[in-house]
Amino acid sequence: MTANYLEGREALTTRLNDQLNGLVGRVETAGKNNLSSSHVVAETILAGLLNRIYNWDLVNVNATLQNCPGVDLIDVDNKIAVQVTATCTPKKVRHTLNTVKKSGLVYDSLIILVITNKAPSPSMKALHKDIWNIPDLFRAAKELSIEELTDITGY
Repeated sequence: MTANYLEGREALTTRLNDQLNGLVGRVETAGKNNLSSSHVVAETILAGLLNRIYNWDLVNVNATLQNCPGVDLIDVDNKIAVQVTATCTPKKVRHTLNTVKKSGLVYDSLIILVITNKAPSPSMKALHKDIWNIPDLFRAAKELSIEELTDITGY
């Protein structure tokens, strides 16, 4: 490994970290001011990021069907659903799980992705094991190749 490789990798991971923190900040500020447009944009951005990290094919169902029961992003082929939220409370998690259950839609994996840097508490993880936050995405993304990191940070 050369110094240029390490410097390039560090520059890309730093850029990704800054971009993700910027997204968290925008969503938090918008939420405090009752503006929901940042949340909708964040769903699309996060779908693209998750697709690039995990080779999924998530689509933002809210772009075609407003308020799909309990989820925002779906990968039909892999049976993965993602609820993107700015709040992670026991009430929100229970509501999401109950809504998905009542909808009759079946997924192999339901991920609750919280647009925050705060780690879910153990009590939250006890309600549902797949509660992710932005640092979880960053940890996964920073392990990608330089080419993939370049793609992600340019997205």
